[in-house]
Amino acid sequence: MPQVKIAKTIANLSAGALIAAITLSCSSTNATYLDEETGEVVVVAESELDNEGMLGAGYGGVATSHQINNGDPLAARKSFGLSRAYDATRIRGAYGEDAHLFTLDFGFNNKRQRNYQVEYTYLSDSDQGVSIEFLGSDGDDRNGFGSTVSYAQKLTLHDNVMIVPKVGIGSLFGRLKDGKTNTDADSVILKSSLHTMYSFDSGHWLYAKPQTAYINHANAWSSNLELGGGYMLNDHTSVGFKYDITHFKGHSEAKGWFEISYNP
Repeated sequence: MPQVKIAKTIANLSAGALIAAITLSCSSTNATYLDEETGEVVVVAESELDNEGMLGAGYGGVATSHQINNGDPLAARKSFGLSRAYDATRIRGAYGEDAHLFTLDFGFNNKRQRNYQVEYTYLSDSDQGVSIEFLGSDGDDRNGFGSTVSYAQKLTLHDNVMIVPKVGIGSLFGRLKDGKTNTDADSVILKSSLHTMYSFDSGHWLYAKPQTAYINHANAWSSNLELGGGYMLNDHTSVGFKYDITHFKGHSEAKGWFEISYNP
């Protein structure tokens, strides 16, 4: 049915995120601190600094980590990844600096359907973000393009638990192909999601992400649920899994994905 094709297009156009680990270092050769017990100023040589350029705990300093969990969808990172399902492949990339994040997602399947998503996100110091997304789809049975604007808020409920509610609005200009007949499928899109992540101290993570989207052309809601996680093989490489289920007007589709990411 045309409406089912629209829902599958919306589901395929949503993409996941890939996160990298970054480390900051200090270039000075010496550091000083005040010994609270003796009142003396102590000079510490470069060899006594830890990898973060901070004083070690034994020298009156606090060792801090700047590691970013790869499951955080709004964290600035540099990464490249590949996802594979039984009938589809996705290539993902991300580049982030400070409060800015750019992501690219390109996918294709065995039915010669191609999807892409380019997104820019700005995240403020108060963990509020605004995203601008450009997306498109092209294949034998349909094609289209569109854009959305979304607002997100990162909330830390616990040291290991984070949620990211997100709401957005946009438009999609599409055409369904059925033999020699083409049907316009322009739509306004209203969407929302809730990304919930549990991060382990070792850097691994688990997440759940329910999503909904209203498609005015079909006058119906599409729902999707993502369940997944990731395991850090080392400081630069992670593997993960994702299982998503899409439901629209009585029709359901489920798919499992294997994912690998590299963070330079």
